[in-house]
Amino acid sequence: MCTLRGQSVFVHCAMNYRVSCFTALYAEAELGWSRERADTHIARVWEPDDIWSAFLQRVRGGWRGA
Repeated sequence: MCTLRGQSVFVHCAMNYRVSCFTALYAEAELGWSRERADTHIARVWEPDDIWSAFLQRVRGGWRGA
C-alpha cells in the first residue's frame, strides 16, 4: 500500500470485519494513527472476537518495541 500512497485504494472483505483490522493496523503503523483512533475505526464496524483480538495484539507487539 505504501507504493500507492496518494492514490485511492479499495480494500475489501465480505463484511468489512477483517479489512477494518488491516486498514487500522496500516494507518497506525504508516499514517501515525494513535492506538485509540485505530481501535475506534475497528469498533465502528465490529467487535473483534478472541482470534482477531489476539491477532491485533500479536501484530502490534511486533513493532516499535511494543
